[in-house]
Amino acid sequence: MIEGKEVEAVLGRDYVSRRHGPRRVPLFALFRYERERSEVAPFAFFLYNKKMESYLDQVLASPACVLATYGPAGLNVVPVSVVTKEGNTLTLYDFFMGKTVANIKATGEVALTAWDGLSGIQIKGQACYESTGDSYTNAVTVMRERFPERTLRGIIRVSPETVFLVSPGTEAGQQLV
Repeated sequence: MIEGKEVEAVLGRDYVSRRHGPRRVPLFALFRYERERSEVAPFAFFLYNKKMESYLDQVLASPACVLATYGPAGLNVVPVSVVTKEGNTLTLYDFFMGKTVANIKATGEVALTAWDGLSGIQIKGQACYESTGDSYTNAVTVMRERFPERTLRGIIRVSPETVFLVSPGTEAGQQLV
């Protein structure tokens, strides 16, 4: 594998992550080799998935959003104030997420819930924490302009795998994607 190149993975194909063990590609995705981790990481732009994209847009439009993780720091849920989208990947901005970061580095598994009133969705997926590199440097510049009183410590990239309905009614908990 050539460092820095993106590699296509096909729906349902298995791969082995040195950090997380055996995995299955959830959707047609692009993977990026990450030198720091010496592994192929699911940093995906889930291609041709317009349905997933519409749910990610719903997260951006929601007035309330929380991120849940589990790992060495225990169960942890934090409010999320800034979320952006690039393709079918969400980026969250770490201004104060100590336990969350520890859990993400250990397991990579997250659940992001966003809602407006009684209507909401939960997105489960894999996350990766970045505190160096071009994306992080660009994020520091943008966040310094938007929030001069805050200090950006890192960014969290969330690659969605499934979406669930978290609204009341008989369809509550239904998997949407």
